[in-house]
Amino acid sequence: MTIPTYAGTIVSPGAAPFPGTVSFEGDGIAAVQSNGGAPADQYVVPGFIDVHVHGGAGADFMDGTPEGIRAVCRYHALGGTTGLLATTAAAPIEQLLRVLDVIAQVQREGSGGAAILGVHLEGPWFAPSKHGCHVAGQIRAPEPREYERILDVHPGLVRWVTLAPEIDGALELIVALRERGAVPAAGHSDATEPQIERAIDAGLRHVTHLYNAMSTITKDGPHRVPGLIETALARDDLTAEVIADGFHLAPALLRIAARAKGAQRLLLVTDAMRGAGMPDGTYTFGPPDGTPAIVENGVARTVENTGFASSTVQAVDLVRTMVERAGCPLEDALQMASFTPAAALGLSARKGKLEPGYDADVVVVGADWKARAAVVGGQLIA
Repeated sequence: MTIPTYAGTIVSPGAAPFPGTVSFEGDGIAAVQSNGGAPADQYVVPGFIDVHVHGGAGADFMDGTPEGIRAVCRYHALGGTTGLLATTAAAPIEQLLRVLDVIAQVQREGSGGAAILGVHLEGPWFAPSKHGCHVAGQIRAPEPREYERILDVHPGLVRWVTLAPEIDGALELIVALRERGAVPAAGHSDATEPQIERAIDAGLRHVTHLYNAMSTITKDGPHRVPGLIETALARDDLTAEVIADGFHLAPALLRIAARAKGAQRLLLVTDAMRGAGMPDGTYTFGPPDGTPAIVENGVARTVENTGFASSTVQAVDLVRTMVERAGCPLEDALQMASFTPAAALGLSARKGKLEPGYDADVVVVGADWKARAAVVGGQLIA
């Protein structure tokens, strides 16, 4: 399909917004030009990159079917995501290996929606007390004979791993991830600041869904010891992500994260589950036999109503939340959804900006905060 030239307010990291047009040649951006006659009711922005997304449209990556994976990728492309990390859940090794096989197949053949940039393994290497909505019986400590099989079955496919840095074997796993060019991320963790600092020395680089399923301040006698939340906010050598769906985190928490990390170190993620884009009802998180979750009024909660069970939003909704509820400048919120995750993945030389030579991953966002068009690798997703 021939891609038209898109016009509107151009918003791209490193430049002030201006009325203009973006045109394409093949799978790249050919030109970005000023145009005083561009429509004022829409923005043309870099495609969003979601490093933490499980599912949508009734499917989950853990289903391990090509049709399910494509349904998730198409659904999120329609919400502005042009690239994503297919995110898994805690499960037996053989199940994870089967899922990786199918994700690799769809990555080769094309998803028909958001491009699969790799896999985010969320678990199974967590603190048992912080398993969240992952199946508690599948939480375990990392062992080389297991994680080396997972990391090496499709070299380069696993780009990101969430783990608890304080558990036995975690430091060795972090080193193995860095050797393979993957991002080690702390999450589902009870770690204290000294434990996190040792993990940073080993190569830890990111913190998963800040504030959720992680340690906070504890006391050691009269001393207050920072947990993962405080350490993540304080350390400039850690990036962090927030689920800015309007439910997981109060506006004040989003503002604190934005001020502490800045647009250069804060990523927006959906952490969406299979109930995204679906009617209210009961859905499972992760595989079909995973943890039940109730979606009501578009919000996913555990059956016991003690916590959220991922989200049901698309990436464009995250930007809206950061602007309207957290008070972020639009340029910052867009950077958190595009260039910053691209940089965290080592892709900032070709993704996350509107510049000639960059990949043709572009989203048109209306004043109503709806994604009007999404172009992935030069292909219009419709």
